[in-house]
Amino acid sequence: MLYFSAKNPSVLSMNIIYYSGYNSYLFSWFESVEVLRQNHNIYFIETREKEFSFLPENDKRYDINSLAEDFNLVLKELDIPLETCVFTGSSIASNAVLYAMSSFSIKPFVAILATPQIEMRANPLASKWARAVPRWFAISLKPLLRLISRFVFRTDKKHYQCFSHGISRMFSKYHFKWLKAAPIMDDYYMKNDNFDNILSPLVIVCPEDDPVHDMLLVQKIKELLPKAEIQNVPLNSDTHNETLAEIIENTLTKLKESNL
Repeated sequence: MLYFSAKNPSVLSMNIIYYSGYNSYLFSWFESVEVLRQNHNIYFIETREKEFSFLPENDKRYDINSLAEDFNLVLKELDIPLETCVFTGSSIASNAVLYAMSSFSIKPFVAILATPQIEMRANPLASKWARAVPRWFAISLKPLLRLISRFVFRTDKKHYQCFSHGISRMFSKYHFKWLKAAPIMDDYYMKNDNFDNILSPLVIVCPEDDPVHDMLLVQKIKELLPKAEIQNVPLNSDTHNETLAEIIENTLTKLKESNL
């Protein structure tokens, strides 16, 4: 977990707790983090290595329930007042945040989550690929992928650095070993078990035409969480950049004003 104290704490200053999705890390969120850390404290939790996991080292798999329990454990470790907290996460981690809020009656000031899905299906291809392909071959691909990304992001140095960093992380010895050892995750379907326990304001952020997430499955969450506010954003302003920061800031301002 990484921590950044606010550069210029303001009247609206909050503790923003990021829970990033599968194979997501701080560098891929640098734009929104850089904006928000001007006025807020940032706690950034990476799910991929699951440093706080209660699971044994050789059984660290992506499972909504275990990720939710991990999230709850991290909050206990942090020991900060939840009424000063904003929860934000993406993809599988945002589903885990919803499950944690429901199961453990966690009540932050607000939860603003990007692309949680009502249904997720496991994709075993990555594990099969990792078991079938020697690591030396995967490592040999890194220079080629870096060259391609340098061309694609030739006018955008920060995004090239982000992609390059991601390649290194994906082909790290730890991650390769983990993929060989276990499937990535189980199939998951969100059920309306305890969602009445979610009492905090909730905003679901939907990037339009997202190539990774099924937006219909995101929109259907409204059926289970009728009190949630759905915000659609264009894909060219996806939730990894300043758009999420703007939504968080605008939501905080609106909630603060309504409580005055």
